[in-house]
Amino acid sequence: MGIKIKVLSELLQETLKELEIAKSAQEDDEHDQDDQDDQPEPPPPTPPAPDPRVAEKKRNLKIRQLEIYIKRFKEDLHTCLESITDFKELKRKVLKLKSRYLDPDGKVEVDPADVVVKTLKAEKVSLQTELDHSKKVIHLLSQTMRDYKHKTTERFKDLERDYLIEINAERSEKFRLERENKKVKSWQNRW
Repeated sequence: MGIKIKVLSELLQETLKELEIAKSAQEDDEHDQDDQDDQPEPPPPTPPAPDPRVAEKKRNLKIRQLEIYIKRFKEDLHTCLESITDFKELKRKVLKLKSRYLDPDGKVEVDPADVVVKTLKAEKVSLQTELDHSKKVIHLLSQTMRDYKHKTTERFKDLERDYLIEINAERSEKFRLERENKKVKSWQNRW
């Protein structure tokens, strides 16, 4: 997840640098235009000089357009970050951002071999994670079975011991009653 954030951060930094460069280039053009205004120019032959208010409006319009562009990029980036837990969705959105803001023709150049390698690596990581998880589950189940077997064995031994105690008590009682019965019969035979 740290790599994803790093990639998005780099993408954001690249885009912001490009926007700053474009904005500074525009300001430099304006500054150069102002410097040229300071130097005496030969009067144009026929067309009248441009109105400074019109130039100011154009600059303000370009600045607003750049601000809107930056704002839209930030909004798009935030919507991209909403799906940070879903790698495939995040990748799709980042590629869309890249095509919209960085690629001039809107096409993303991707080497098919890189896509296959990345896909295979992602599948390998996914399968390795599933395997590790399955091993943990199997270990826990086997531990639970051992514990259950041990507990049932102990319980069975306890029940067996209690049953034997009960049987021995019953036998003792039977022998005691038989002895008493013999005594009573012997007393009866005497009288």
